[in-house]
Amino acid sequence: MNCEHWRDLILTDHLDGEIAPADREALNAHVAVCPACRELMEQAPAALIEPFARLERVAPPPAVWEKIAVEMGIDPSVGREDPAPPPPSLEPTEPGPSGCGPWLLAGAVAAGFILVAAVAFWLMIWAWPAPPVVPPPTVTLPGVATPSQVSPARPVVEPVPVDGSASAGISSSAELFDAERTSK
Repeated sequence: MNCEHWRDLILTDHLDGEIAPADREALNAHVAVCPACRELMEQAPAALIEPFARLERVAPPPAVWEKIAVEMGIDPSVGREDPAPPPPSLEPTEPGPSGCGPWLLAGAVAAGFILVAAVAFWLMIWAWPAPPVVPPPTVTLPGVATPSQVSPARPVVEPVPVDGSASAGISSSAELFDAERTSK
């Protein structure tokens, strides 16, 4: 067998104390001739077991242990000496001084931020003055009348009588218009 097999055996069954007697004899024979595996066998307990031996043993909460026991196919009451308190994150929270829980408070804070953002956006859009309206540029050509120089009145057409008698005494187009209207 190669060293990889022996390293796996050292890190699993040997450290757990569950190595079979035949495997223990073969492992001892291998580490007698292999310095790398012998060093791993000597240093593994100090690096992998001892740091965790000083930690406090914590039992899972009852609901978690029941699910584990069902998955393992054992009675949930087996191995359950003293139930551990639930982790702080799973403890039910008491209402705060205002009578509301933490989720309601977080929702109120979020709604407040949204309201402030909406008011700021509204003020940004509607409270600023509109940009000034600039009239379009005008082009003036020499000898061409601009729209402001042309009068909006109707064009005057002066009829010329054949005999010349009707136009005597009329000095303006308004008088001509009045004369035509009365003659009809």
